[in-house]
Amino acid sequence: MSQTCVRIVDYNYVFDSSVDLLPTTENSEFPASNVSKFHRAKVWRTTSATSQALVFDLKTAESIDTFVMVFDPLSSPTFSSGTTFTLQASATNVWTAPPVSETPVLDEDAGVIVKFMTTAQEYRYWRILINDASSTLGYFEVSKIILGLGNSISQPPSIGFTVEERDQSSIIDNEYGHEYADSYPGRRRLELEYKALTDADRDIFRELYQRNGRTKPILIAVDPLQATFLDKDDYVFYGFLSNDYEASQSFYTFFDIDLELREAM
Repeated sequence: MSQTCVRIVDYNYVFDSSVDLLPTTENSEFPASNVSKFHRAKVWRTTSATSQALVFDLKTAESIDTFVMVFDPLSSPTFSSGTTFTLQASATNVWTAPPVSETPVLDEDAGVIVKFMTTAQEYRYWRILINDASSTLGYFEVSKIILGLGNSISQPPSIGFTVEERDQSSIIDNEYGHEYADSYPGRRRLELEYKALTDADRDIFRELYQRNGRTKPILIAVDPLQATFLDKDDYVFYGFLSNDYEASQSFYTFFDIDLELREAM
């Protein structure tokens, strides 16, 4: 894997309580503040499907290179193939000619909308503009938004990684061979192995665990710039670190670390 093949975003500005969220419209039962909650079932619902926007006031100019929207896996998507998305950034809350304007594309199969930038952009205001004039629902639902800067780790993980997709349904067999199932959503797990990390890289991982533990979700994207053969949308993981921090010395001042992420629901 090349060094650009994994991006770890462990600080999400959307989850910061000091950041103001300014929606065009919001359903009072599904306010925009729901996108700052960890669980994907907490959603912001608009009251229209025409030119709806959510502005993020970071209060100060911050470097951003990653924007991701993930869906709620327990509800039907409210975006259609005709929905358009525009990611913008500006020094002020004026959007007539923003210096950053990107058009990320909906991937319905992967359940994500992503924009991975090659160069970080530093602005105070960011917004996502959503529009679908042909919407039959008359509103949008937005689950989780990640807006942050990827960690700079000097070396990539070992070649080869593990992805598990687990069906969490509960199945009971009786003595006659009949099966009874309670259906629950699937859940993914990602495992990466880092070998012979330097002290500096080890510190990055240690601080990552200290900031988030196993209770605060982070984002890991494998091959976000599609430097290899992978589809960037298929390997976006929003979830919790599932193992404790452990660094195994391999030789001298070099360490091995396994990173495991379980999908947040």
